[in-house]
Amino acid sequence: MSWQFVNLKDVCDIKTGRKDANHGENDGPYPFYTCALKPIKSPTKSFDAPAIILPGNGANVGKVLYCNEPFEAYQRTYILNDFRNIDFDFLKFYFKYRWVRHVQTDQYGSATNYLRMRNFDEFQVPLPPKSAQKRIATILDKADALREKRRQAIAKLDELLQSVFLDMFGDPVTNPKGWGIVKLPDTAIHFCDGPFGSNLKTEHYKEFGVRVVRLKNIGVGEFVDRDKVFISKEHYNSLPRNHCFPEDILIGTLGDPNLRACILPKTISCALNKADCVLLRPNKETATAEYLCWLINNPSLLAKASGLILGQTRLRISMGRLKSLDIPLPPLSIQQQFSDTVKKIQDIKSDKLMHNDKLDNLFASLQQRAFKGDL
Repeated sequence: MSWQFVNLKDVCDIKTGRKDANHGENDGPYPFYTCALKPIKSPTKSFDAPAIILPGNGANVGKVLYCNEPFEAYQRTYILNDFRNIDFDFLKFYFKYRWVRHVQTDQYGSATNYLRMRNFDEFQVPLPPKSAQKRIATILDKADALREKRRQAIAKLDELLQSVFLDMFGDPVTNPKGWGIVKLPDTAIHFCDGPFGSNLKTEHYKEFGVRVVRLKNIGVGEFVDRDKVFISKEHYNSLPRNHCFPEDILIGTLGDPNLRACILPKTISCALNKADCVLLRPNKETATAEYLCWLINNPSLLAKASGLILGQTRLRISMGRLKSLDIPLPPLSIQQQFSDTVKKIQDIKSDKLMHNDKLDNLFASLQQRAFKGDL
């Protein structure tokens, strides 16, 4: 099926946000979107819904947010609204399908993680009849809803584990069960930050070899197995202090949140941790990896650790400050009970994630067919 394609500016207005991120007003009834895509509050609103919000700089360039309520926006975001002759939901799904690839292949590129108005000049959108637009949007919306339900089910499993943790151990800051208190490094047989400076640079990365763990691989309780980089075996062998193995804990001390942890999965036989990615190898005679991981990710402990965050331009928790963190240490037998529960629930979660991958592949296939005119 042959559709007419038109320039984006022919079907909507393209604007930039109006507020500085430090405009001094941080409360109010309206969401205020910055390039982080996590709204704070504002007493004013400059834009009406519906709208598409695109980060103009930083790590989220290429991502897309859809807003269905009046809002305020940071001056380095881009706002699409006042839509003409196009169904908003149809355009929303087209952006989900095409925008990231456009930014990555645009002649101006996104190597500096910075968008400019000219990045929109060559972006075109299909313009089938309005009835076809609505039909396609309805099909994709139903498929996307299935994916969202699966994601919510997975999130519920994490909430369940957090509830189990609190039931077994209590709040780790108030420590109502009176567990003994130790410093975080006291639970480890090896505790170290990644190599800095000339020991590990971007130019050391290879297409194949030993995996390097970076901040973007450390999720909250989850190893994010994307954005893979490697170093040579020889380089890996030259940095023995930073060798990571399955069931080691990896702690991110920079990013969102500033303190988060995951366990290196068994699918990665060996790796090397980068700077700001702390390696903690538990002493199995005193602590389990699952207990320490869920402890570090506990919201109460995160709030306490916020006092350890410093930095001029990039907020981080230094290795020295992380070493000072007090934590409760219950008996190993109780920790092991929790670890057994974690592993059982993680098996269920893995099964749901596998089905989620299938739904993602189905959705991608539907998108491709939809925007080729085959639906």
